[in-house]
Amino acid sequence: MSLPGILNSITILLLTSSSILLLTMSSRAMAQDDPYPACFQFFSTWNQATIGIHSDIASAQSCQLLCVETEDCVAFSWHFGSDQFDENTCQLFSEIGEETSGCADCVSGPKSCTCSSDVSCSVDAEYLVHLQLEVSLEEECQDLCVAEPDCSWYSWYSSAGDPFQNTCALLSKCVDRQEVSDGSIKSGRAICNNLMRFPLLKFPECTDYYELNSFTRNIKTEQGGVGVNEFCGHQDCCDQVNHPHHPPDWKGSTWYRFTGGAGSRLAETRPGSKHCGTACAGYLFDGHPSVPEGIVSRTVYFECSSNAKYDPVSIEVLNCGDYYVYHLPDTPDCYEGFCGIE
Repeated sequence: MSLPGILNSITILLLTSSSILLLTMSSRAMAQDDPYPACFQFFSTWNQATIGIHSDIASAQSCQLLCVETEDCVAFSWHFGSDQFDENTCQLFSEIGEETSGCADCVSGPKSCTCSSDVSCSVDAEYLVHLQLEVSLEEECQDLCVAEPDCSWYSWYSSAGDPFQNTCALLSKCVDRQEVSDGSIKSGRAICNNLMRFPLLKFPECTDYYELNSFTRNIKTEQGGVGVNEFCGHQDCCDQVNHPHHPPDWKGSTWYRFTGGAGSRLAETRPGSKHCGTACAGYLFDGHPSVPEGIVSRTVYFECSSNAKYDPVSIEVLNCGDYYVYHLPDTPDCYEGFCGIE
């Protein structure tokens, strides 16, 4: 081949390479410019086996929706084109670990960005960081919280909320929680960290616990309700191991998990006195931890008659991914008991 021909071939090759590079950079730029939620991550995925790879999925949001619609899916990675994956490929995962790997072409995230509950939090000046009006989506409220350094919790009020509508309350913490039965208010953490699923190996407490499964401690069981007298030998139950009227599932100061008729976790809202099969029902005051927080200290109050914060006790809580475990002491007095909720 003549020198001009060689130079011409090199020019074509360089132009082709530049076009490919520009196309790749353009794809990256387009992907990064899209308005993604704060929980989406660029250029990071997981090493676990996938439960499905789907083609022609137009966006990361569509890939997340496919994860929502797929049984056992907990996370996704959407690829916008590389040597390994075609453009618009959606990768679904049924389990993931803390270890991630890099990817040149992906946006990844959890099945759901929010980890909220149907509760309201106090918006007193002590806890309120900012009140933002005209926020029509919970995800927008969560993103505002992520962007505000002093915000760790948010409460989002829908169009049916009370006393605010389409409003986002950014909070330093969530206290004085009240259940909202119609779901018009959602409260949650700024960062869910609900991707982590494997704390079990790190914390033996996640497998070495007793079960609190007595129906008497469920928030729906009232003092002296049907079967309570027979179960505890008294109209009230008491979580003291040496007391004659403690329920059978109480073993004294140790680690517990709520299961069965007791519910799935320690109540976070005031149960009302004379609930949970006892006179004074205990509830968690300052919220459950995320997985990365590990074992944390929390306060339990007992709602007793007109006093909603009677006999505070310190407990330990651990998020095991799919459930919580608690190190609970004997209650300070009788008749008091720890209250469960679904």
